[in-house]
Amino acid sequence: MKGWDLKEGEILKKDLNNEEMIDLFYNFFQKKTKMNNLYKLFLLKSVLECSEFQEENLFEKIYHNFGKNYWNFTTKVNFNINTSLGKITTQKKIILDIKNTIGINFSNHFNENLDFLKQQYLNNTKKNLKTYVVGALYGDFKGTIYSFNKKENTIILNENLREFMFKNKKILFELIDYRMIEFLKLVNKKSDLKDLNILKKYSRNIEDDFYKNIDLMFNKLKTNKEESALDMAKKNNDLIMELLKKYK
Repeated sequence: MKGWDLKEGEILKKDLNNEEMIDLFYNFFQKKTKMNNLYKLFLLKSVLECSEFQEENLFEKIYHNFGKNYWNFTTKVNFNINTSLGKITTQKKIILDIKNTIGINFSNHFNENLDFLKQQYLNNTKKNLKTYVVGALYGDFKGTIYSFNKKENTIILNENLREFMFKNKKILFELIDYRMIEFLKLVNKKSDLKDLNILKKYSRNIEDDFYKNIDLMFNKLKTNKEESALDMAKKNNDLIMELLKKYK
């Protein structure tokens, strides 16, 4: 589904089972999913961070996290972060414009910057997020991850998927990191990425095949689901046996 230019989108299917949700995420993290930059990965990370909240409209929280995460990552690296070699992303340009304006008062840590600069940046981030990213991620998840309305500034998570994301947050964050590494390998020389902090985080090597790791982690996710189902069946069986004994 091509969603990047949609002005709004409704949740096309709310009641998803575990297998369907796992498949949606698995397909998103595959090599075939088109990514010209890191936008969709940072948006998904921000959605994950907000999966703990049950309030209806999470747009403000999500775009704030997206802006903060993008700032904190891209201001600390010098390698390419987009498929158009030699060009910078709109989001990176927003950051550089601020840096050129304030000079030495600029900080690579988002929260350390002056409040009015952070707000200026977030206002521009909101426009960029709505123009390029919200609809694109919606399309990759076949219209199931959230509903959105660009004019009204709304993003409402599918409650079914919100619970799934919150429950599996740790493994999904790791999957985002692995997919990010593979994207960066695509647009940079591996030698330029050997000191990448994400690699240090997992004690990994840039030569590793992270798509294989993604497959292994999804197998783990499926196994966890099956074990949970078995545990539930065992508990139900024990309860039935207790009831039978009680009323025998």
